[in-house]
Amino acid sequence: MKEPLSLRHDFWQVFATYTFLLIVGIGGVWMALHFLSPSDDVAGTRRGLALAGLVSMVIGFGVASWVRAWIRDDLERSRNEILQTLEAEDSAVPEELGDSVKELRKKVSQLETDKARLSVLLGAMSEAVVMLDGLERILVANPMAEKLLGLTSPYSKRRLGEVTQMKRLTDIVSDVLWRQTATITEVDWPASHNDIRHLWVSVAPITSDDKDPAGVVVVMYDVTRLRRLERVRRDFVANVSHELRTPIATIQSSAETLLMDGMDVGPIGVEFVETIHRQSGRMGQIVEDLLTLSRLEAAGEELAMQNVEILVVAQDVLERFRPVAQKNGVSLEIEVPEDLPPVQAEPRALQQILANLVENGLKYTPEGGQVIIRATRRDSDVVITVEDNGIGISPEHVHRVFERFYRVDTGRSREVGGTGLGLAIAKHLVRRLGGDIVLESQPQKGSKFKFWLPAHEP
Repeated sequence: MKEPLSLRHDFWQVFATYTFLLIVGIGGVWMALHFLSPSDDVAGTRRGLALAGLVSMVIGFGVASWVRAWIRDDLERSRNEILQTLEAEDSAVPEELGDSVKELRKKVSQLETDKARLSVLLGAMSEAVVMLDGLERILVANPMAEKLLGLTSPYSKRRLGEVTQMKRLTDIVSDVLWRQTATITEVDWPASHNDIRHLWVSVAPITSDDKDPAGVVVVMYDVTRLRRLERVRRDFVANVSHELRTPIATIQSSAETLLMDGMDVGPIGVEFVETIHRQSGRMGQIVEDLLTLSRLEAAGEELAMQNVEILVVAQDVLERFRPVAQKNGVSLEIEVPEDLPPVQAEPRALQQILANLVENGLKYTPEGGQVIIRATRRDSDVVITVEDNGIGISPEHVHRVFERFYRVDTGRSREVGGTGLGLAIAKHLVRRLGGDIVLESQPQKGSKFKFWLPAHEP
């Protein structure tokens, strides 16, 4: 196969030959017509020369046409050979490129499908979802967020503080971006003059591959209706408890009078009166616990915080329950270091917390067991533990024991008594004091109730 440069060289060589023949033919005719004398004898000669020139020109044209046809065929063959060679050498490249294009189209299609699904998912959510970049500019917001925040287009790429008047939310977003720590809180937002909305807000940071902050995701849920229902329930419980307190106290005092006066009501009558007295006392305790829980949930009462010595409060609580412990054959112990700093708490609240936990331990600890109050220092807090070696609690019940009226074993709970509100009250009191409470328990190995309160720093 000839190289393209050689083909061009052959073409110009033949073209020069063709041009030379054409010039010779034309030149011969011109010389014959103009340089010979115009005699009769010469006229034939001139005609002969002209004819010769014409023949030369025709022959030149014929030779040039043949050479041109030969060159065209040769060029066509060369071009075809070059194309075949290129196709043979590069046949693998288009195949690989085709596979890459197919894979790219597949990924683009998958991304479009995922985007459509995400759009449908965000649009169907009852929660408001907003994604912001590191400069607090809005990237994505679902329809619920647009409605809740009052966003109007175009809001994309605009800062959150520019499109909403919820300053508390912008402060939370800025704090999460700065600390790179997720937060969950509740925000009260005046949507209008007479409409206060209660929003549950969760803000989580987004980090890039190089661990740099890339933005945040904000999830908001309007809990206004739930809070209103909760307030109605709380008010109803408080009102009913107040209404029940007087008649229950009257029943209890009447039964107690019958027992003390020694009236002749017979053995069966005495048993009935004792049952009335016992159950009315239990009902009275439930009412008092419900009132206490309602006050704690209302969070209207301010606790008088002060420095409280845990050892003193623990000793008072154990002395209160020591007769019951001796009757049940359960020992009560205290393990509190003498150099333990006091805690920031309200004395009566701390006493009620310990009393409820100790009472719970005594109810579910068999004869020969023990209930121990421990306290240790941990960083800026004091951790207080009420531990028993009783029957314990199964893992599936651990996260529910602080719910009101929740019973792990309803049959046993009826035997040991109680209102089912003691642990719920303890949890609310601990949180009102600025701490938290957890339970660690295993069946047949006992339970550990741990709560921590801020230590007093001198």
